[in-house]
Amino acid sequence: MAFFQGQVISVRGVKIGNKIKVVDDDIETFARYKLGVEEDSVVEIVFRPVDESASSRAMRLFHAIRDRYADYMGYDREYAKDELMCRFGISLPIDRAHEAEWDGRVIQLWSKFLFRKSISSYKKSEIHSLIEGAEIACFENGIPISDVKQEYGYDGRVQGNAAAAIHQG
Repeated sequence: MAFFQGQVISVRGVKIGNKIKVVDDDIETFARYKLGVEEDSVVEIVFRPVDESASSRAMRLFHAIRDRYADYMGYDREYAKDELMCRFGISLPIDRAHEAEWDGRVIQLWSKFLFRKSISSYKKSEIHSLIEGAEIACFENGIPISDVKQEYGYDGRVQGNAAAAIHQG
């Protein structure tokens, strides 16, 4: 994919010593962009912390998949959420709840008491792992969700805010 003059891209960077290095996953994007920039052109570089919280779109997608799962399995939605989140998300046995560094709640599932992390505390990588797990549960049970994924524009790749946005100026 070639970039055209004036196009905006985002790449993430990490500070190492006194430099900021483009993260490995974004090096190719950055290199392709640089090829399209004319010599002596001025570009704007904006630095900001990466937002590690899960996006509202990802949250809505998880809940839509959870709803479909609940409907097909004959579960109530809260039970389906607890099952999917304990199976594919983050939870601790109740006797280790004091170790949690996140908000959560105590639930009873599969004859066990667990401390389940609140979905509002999930980071992007965690919500995407949870979505992938919910997809697996649907696949295992023959539950179609391609329409749900399409509705939310989900292609299975983690997407989010970048640490550095480069603007052709």
